[in-house]
Formats: sequence, C-alpha cells, structure tokens
Amino acid sequence: MRTESVNISIIMPVYNVEDYLSDCLESIDRQTYRDFELIIIDDGSTDKSGMICDLFCEKHPYSRVVHSINGGVSRARNIGLDCANGKYIVYVDSDDILAECYLEALLSLMKDSNDEMALIAYENESVDKLDSFMAIEKRCTVSAEYIIDNIIRNKEIGGYLWNKMFNRALIEREHLRFLEDVVIWEDVYFVLQYLKLIDMVEMCNAKYYFYRPRSSSAVMHMTLEKKLNKIDIAEKIFRMEYPTCEQFSYDAKRSYIRTYFDYCWSAYKEKKLKSEYRRCFFSILNSVNGWCFFTAIEKIKIFIIRFLA
Repeated sequence: MRTESVNISIIMPVYNVEDYLSDCLESIDRQTYRDFELIIIDDGSTDKSGMICDLFCEKHPYSRVVHSINGGVSRARNIGLDCANGKYIVYVDSDDILAECYLEALLSLMKDSNDEMALIAYENESVDKLDSFMAIEKRCTVSAEYIIDNIIRNKEIGGYLWNKMFNRALIEREHLRFLEDVVIWEDVYFVLQYLKLIDMVEMCNAKYYFYRPRSSSAVMHMTLEKKLNKIDIAEKIFRMEYPTCEQFSYDAKRSYIRTYFDYCWSAYKEKKLKSEYRRCFFSILNSVNGWCFFTAIEKIKIFIIRFLA
C-alpha cells in the first residue's frame, strides 16, 4: 500500500459479500484514471470476503485492507476516512460495479465544481447499460440547494454516497463523520451535512455506477427496529437549518412525520406499537400541523392507531 499522497481515496466497507466482491474489485482495477488508493474495511466478515480482499491487496499495491470487528457500515466508513490520503473521497459499495471511466468522470466534474462536489447518475437494472465516458457532455452546474431539495423530496438523485465525489479537506475541516449509532439513512445525513458547506455541484446524467439492489440490504429488509432508527435520523434532518433553501423546512417536516407514521402503522399491524411511541407520534403530528401530509386513507389509518391500538 502506497503511503504518499494520492488524488483520490476510494473507501469501500465490506461485509459478507463473497458472491459479488470480486466483480467489484475487478471494476476498480479497470479504472482509466490511476492516481488513487483503495481502502477496504473488512467489517468482521464471516464468509470468504476477508480472504478475497487479502488476495486482491497482495497483487495490487494501490490497495489496503483493514480487518475490523463488526461495527456497522458507518464505523467502517469512518475508519476509511481516518486512513485516507487522497484530496478527494469516493465511496463504493462492495457488491456494485463501476464503469471504467467512473473515477475519470467524477474527477472531471469535480474540477468544474470548484472542488466542491461531483455527482453522476447510476444504473440499477443491468450493468450493460452503463454509459461511456463521452456521455459526460450531459453535464450541468446546479446549486447545493437544488441537490438538498432533490434529496429531501426523495427524487432521482438520492442521498447516496457512491454517485458523488467529496473534498476531503472540507470533511476534515468540519470534522464530518458518520453517525455510528444508526443503521439507515446515515449516508443521507452525511451528504446533507456536507452540502451545507458548499455552494455548487457539477452533475452529469450519464450512468457510470451500477447499483445492485439486494434483498439483504438495510433498505430492502426494513425491520421495525430499523424503522425506529430511521425516525431518529428523520428528526435530525428536520432539525437541520438551510436558510438559503426555502423548501427544505417543509419537506423535512413532511419526511419526519411520514417516517414516524410508517413506523407506527407497521408496529400496530405487528401488535408491537408501544403507547409511548403512539403518544409521541400524535404530539408531533399536532405540533407541526402534519395532517396535510396524509391522504384520506392514511388519515383513517391514523385514527385506527389512535383509537384502536
């Protein structure tokens, strides 16, 4: 593993992805841009993932693996940040695949963003649909407020980490790190915190990243515990302030109250809704005038939770 400064640090947490890991690592090794380091954090894998990482790093001097006890993806990403030497940071999920020009495209966009943030599109159906580098002509400059509003409205950009490039100096200056006590939306919170520090984003609609949806992911396997954890992040986002983004307060409020409703209704159906959470939901619902965020059918469900739970 080289220790001198590099332009880009790729941070990749790994946990029990032996069936997909080699494809991801090979796509990193095929990158057209070469001034990067790969920091792999093996988060206590119990399958062959750790061994696959070791074998890869033995053959590729730009890579390094840190074996850690299982502490969750946020802790793994923080370890990666602490180890990073690059001017820029990108995050990769270990079951996904990069287009060969992934780093080259992000870096080109980053330079035009005044070193603030680069953002690309992604593909989630077939890796064969990834774009070529020439498609980067589809680029445009947008404000950070535009991205904030897009993320909070759950539109096409999303609060993902892996379709963005970050400036490490900004991250370190503000001591930004991932919240380690949460298991979902930790990436959204980090991205929103970062966006508070910048003015502009250079984005491109070309697809250079293949995101592989899996049934075992935190988003796909949404337990009551995860939904409860999601409320905590939704509240933190609700409490954030973006004075220059007029729509943010309204959309963050809607997201918070609807996230709380989703938990309460799911818990009610499973006969696990505790009275303390039901009381808290209705207290928040009334305090933020949240009834406008629900359809007629959802309002019926709310009345059921209130009087029949």
